Amino acid sequence: MERTVSASLNGRNFIFEDSAYRVLNSYMRQYRAALGQNDKDNEMKAVEVTVAQLLGAKIGSSSAIDRNMVMETIDRVGMPAGAKFEYREDSRLNNGNGGLFNGRKLYRSIRGGMVAGVCSGLGIFLGIDPWLIRIIFILAAVFGLSGFWIYMLLWIVIPCARTPEERCNQYGYVQTDDNIRKFR
Repeated sequence: MERTVSASLNGRNFIFEDSAYRVLNSYMRQYRAALGQNDKDNEMKAVEVTVAQLLGAKIGSSSAIDRNMVMETIDRVGMPAGAKFEYREDSRLNNGNGGLFNGRKLYRSIRGGMVAGVCSGLGIFLGIDPWLIRIIFILAAVFGLSGFWIYMLLWIVIPCARTPEERCNQYGYVQTDDNIRKFR
């Protein structure tokens, strides 16, 4: 039995098999990237509505949406003119085995951060309370370990999650219109 993921499309909750979720995530990112700059949000909302309707019709008595259902839906919806959907496993977005990082990408989180968002970003990425990481850095700095310098290095190296799409990646969410709206 494959691990399942719950996600919302157009305000409707669906349960996906993990592989189906990763395919849909890749499709939505590629579709958004293939769009021009004009009216990108409205176009993505229309795609999300269509995908939700088609998947809703396919689900029937099945308990979870599988990869074949998602691929059939993608074939029906298609891509913007001149673009082609190619699914590639992207280990940065999901490690595929339900492990510790669960599809999250490391970013600094200025929304929940106290100084530069390093501890908050690490907490989100690792799935633990940022205060625990803050305490570790403080203790490392107080007891002469390199806590301060490690923090400064991470501040420089870890990118900041500025856009809603980056925040979706930070939390491991599929980049749907509903999820992107959560981070505006």
